[in-house]
Amino acid sequence: MNEADSVFVDVTNAALPGAPAPEGPSRAAGGSIMDPVADGIEVAPFTRAGLRARLLPFVVVSVVAMVSVLLPSGGLASWHHMGVAAVLLTVVVLAAFAVPWARLPVWVAVAIPLLYAASMLELVLSSGTASGVGTVLLLPLVWSVLFHHRWESVCVLVTIVLAEVIISVVQSAPPTTLARRVVLWTALGAVILLAAHGLRERIRRAHEHTTALQNQLHQMTDRDRIAARLTDTVIRQLFAAGLDLHGAASCVTDEAARRRLLNGVAELDRAIAQLRITVYDLRPDDSRSQSAGEPSSTTAGDQLSPRRSGPT
Repeated sequence: MNEADSVFVDVTNAALPGAPAPEGPSRAAGGSIMDPVADGIEVAPFTRAGLRARLLPFVVVSVVAMVSVLLPSGGLASWHHMGVAAVLLTVVVLAAFAVPWARLPVWVAVAIPLLYAASMLELVLSSGTASGVGTVLLLPLVWSVLFHHRWESVCVLVTIVLAEVIISVVQSAPPTTLARRVVLWTALGAVILLAAHGLRERIRRAHEHTTALQNQLHQMTDRDRIAARLTDTVIRQLFAAGLDLHGAASCVTDEAARRRLLNGVAELDRAIAQLRITVYDLRPDDSRSQSAGEPSSTTAGDQLSPRRSGPT
C-alpha cells in the first residue's frame, strides 16, 4: 500500500460515523474489562495487583489494637475471644491472597469484610469495658466503602450495628445505652457510607469526562494529521497529474483524443475540489477559525489546481 492509499484508508476510518476511537492515551494503564463493576466504578478489591498495599494499613491497625490489649495493662478479659479474633484475622488475610476470586461470583467478596467485622467484634469482647478499642469496628466499614459495592457496605454496616448490640448485651449495658449505641453507630456508619460512595461516584464521572476529552483530542489530532497528509501528498500528486495530462493534450493532434484528455483534466479538477472539502471537514473548528484569514477554498483551489486553457 502506497502513501496515497494509506491516506484514503485513514480518511475513511476517520469519516465513518460511529467508528471506534483509536487506542490512544485515554486507555487506562493496566485496565481490564474483566474487573467487576460496583456502582459504575471499576473495582477489584482482591486483585493481586496492589492488594498488599491496600490490605496492609488495615492489618497493621488491627494488629496494633490486639497488641495493645495483650499488654500487661491492656485490660485483657478473655483469651478465648482474643484467640478467635486472631484466627479470624489470619483467615481474612490468607483468603484475600489465596482464594481465586476471579472464578467466583462477585457477591462472594462480601464475606471478607464480614469476617473482618467478626474478628474486630471478638477483639472488643476480649478486652474490658474501658479498653478503648471499640472504634476498630469501623475498619471493616472503611474497607468496604473504599473497595466494594454499595450493597456490601450496607451489609457490613448492619453487621457492625449487630456487633454493638452483642457487645452491649455481653457487657450488661442498660437499654438506654444499647439504644444510644445502635442509633449513633447507625448514623455514623450511614454518613461514612454515603460520603465515601458519593465521592467514588464523583471520581468516576470525572474520570469518564477526562477520558472523553482525551479521546476527542486524539481524534482531532488524528484528523488534523490526515488533513495535512492529504494537502501535502494526494492533492499535489493530482495537481502534477493534471499538469501532465494538460501538457499531453497540447501535443495531441487528434481532436477526440484531446477532448478525452481535457475531460480527464476536468475530472482531476473536480477531485481536487472534493478533496479540499474533505480536508476542511477533517479540520477541527478551532483550526478553521485560525485559518479564517487564509485564502478561501475557491482561491486555494485556484492556487492548487493547474491553470489550463482550452485547446487553441
